[in-house]
Amino acid sequence: MTAELDRAEIFNNTKWLEYCLCYGCGIGPMTPLVAADAKNLCLHTKCGTATIGGDDGLCNAMANCICITEQFALPPAKGTPPCICFNKTFGEKRAAGVESKGGIFDISQVMDDTFWVVYAFCGGWGINKMKGPLIASEFKEICCAGSTRMVAPIEDGIFCSAVSTELCIWSEFQLPPAAGNPKCAICTWRLSKETATAAPKKDTLPPQTIGAPAQNSM
Repeated sequence: MTAELDRAEIFNNTKWLEYCLCYGCGIGPMTPLVAADAKNLCLHTKCGTATIGGDDGLCNAMANCICITEQFALPPAKGTPPCICFNKTFGEKRAAGVESKGGIFDISQVMDDTFWVVYAFCGGWGINKMKGPLIASEFKEICCAGSTRMVAPIEDGIFCSAVSTELCIWSEFQLPPAAGNPKCAICTWRLSKETATAAPKKDTLPPQTIGAPAQNSM
């Protein structure tokens, strides 16, 4: 996914419908079908095209926001009970079901370390023990899967950054503006015609973001 969203390649190969200083969108390749890499101050999100169905189901999500934990899966997740009300469990934990591949959370630890205010059939929310991660999420929605983690608010002088594609529509944004961008463009005409060069490869999210063993850290 990182290679497919190379900023220099996007600058050079996109037919820009519009671009103004630090943001624009245009037409590009149809592959990948859906992908994004976005940093908004202290939050970094990555997502990409995923297989419909499989071990991680049609949809699933887990998230921590300080002391609040939420979990949802369709079909229901493995290791979850049919119902919980104020941490009182009704029914046996499911021996089979959806298994998340996001790599941030361990579902058994999430279920055990959360005081579940309500949980019904396939999802619920509760209060966690503040063991971390402080703010994080992982998700799959039909054919798109990804995750969000906390990072430093400023990295290499960059406050916010985003590159994304949906079908053949590509977009790019960075603050301050990225080197090699078109500066101004409209209907495929661009003010700056310089060829952008690839930056040194650097991934600000750990490599286990999608589909590796879980890691639970602040």
